[in-house]
Amino acid sequence: MLDPYLWIHFSGLAAAPLLLEIVWLSLALGYAISPLEILPVALLGMLPIFWMQWNKPFNIYSLLLWVIKHEVLTTEQRQVLSLYKSRSQKILALVVSLLMLVMLWLIYKQAPLASGIAENFLPPIRIFGLALATIAFGLANLFVQVALSTLLVMVTLGKDPTSLIPWEIEKIKNDFTSIGLPVRQILPPMQ
Repeated sequence: MLDPYLWIHFSGLAAAPLLLEIVWLSLALGYAISPLEILPVALLGMLPIFWMQWNKPFNIYSLLLWVIKHEVLTTEQRQVLSLYKSRSQKILALVVSLLMLVMLWLIYKQAPLASGIAENFLPPIRIFGLALATIAFGLANLFVQVALSTLLVMVTLGKDPTSLIPWEIEKIKNDFTSIGLPVRQILPPMQ
């Protein structure tokens, strides 16, 4: 599949290691009070993204501050969107969320190893570290969820894309998370 939006959103997976490193450094700030302090980081950093992917998957026909107007999406693009609403996407969202929670717990357990590094350039305030870790973990979840769901779409498209039913234009607004200013075009058309 040559759709550049699929490749752009799949490449977002490359941001996850950096974001998880920020989580690691953030969790090293200050003194740990209890293992339960990781609970808000996990819930606030994971649940909104999981809910989005489960109910209203991210509309991949958007970049940064812009989203392609729903009425100008091609039939092929609407076929791609239909794959994001499949049952396998929901299962993937659940599995990825659980794996990210395991990853967070492993990072939390190793955070003391980074205390000397983190406190060199960040204030050693625990609540600040937990807040920063929550934001970074949420972004990591977003990039991983969208990238892996896009990978699943790319694999599925390789089988038989002509049998896909395009998602109805009128339903896109209610069925997908579309963030950005609506525009007619973001990337140049593929030739």
